Amino acid sequence: MPVATAEQHALDRDANHRWWPVGAVASVEVQLDAPQQTWHGQAYADMNWGNRPIENDLRYWCWSRQRHSDYTEIHYDVSSASAQDIAKPDTSIAIRIDSLGHTQHVPTLPMRKLPKTRWQLPRFARSATPEDIYVFKTAEDTPFYSRSLLEHRNNNTSPIVMHESVSLDRFKKPIVQAMLPFRMPRRFWFS
Repeated sequence: MPVATAEQHALDRDANHRWWPVGAVASVEVQLDAPQQTWHGQAYADMNWGNRPIENDLRYWCWSRQRHSDYTEIHYDVSSASAQDIAKPDTSIAIRIDSLGHTQHVPTLPMRKLPKTRWQLPRFARSATPEDIYVFKTAEDTPFYSRSLLEHRNNNTSPIVMHESVSLDRFKKPIVQAMLPFRMPRRFWFS
């Protein structure tokens, strides 16, 4: 059962867009009748909402979540629509949330450039050193969105990091908008 966090975060200067990591350290149990299966594991739940279309105010974001035994660390970097360089975000959130839902702000690590996706989408992640983090597996790769597993080589941290990159400049393009109604291919995570 997740413990809800109280802290919500503005993603832009005017707080038109907000993010809430409501269940950052959670677990889930699933029981199915057909097919008859049961499984349980770690879970994470968050939500975003806003007063205006997100693509009007934001240009790009990268987000990562690293689960440890008793807390989750999250880095959320957002570039506004007027940002000149997406590698220098306007908003950077670096937090650690414990199993009781308490939020602690932590120092922001340096921004590291990751390899671009197959669609040439730029990706960045926070890491102490450039050689400490790399893309382990990309699960979703679309013209404007990427979801990947990153891996840390640092022995002091949990190795797996969930990561996403979103380009709202690309999302606005007419060709991408025309593709949205169609299912974009997804790969099974741990095949």
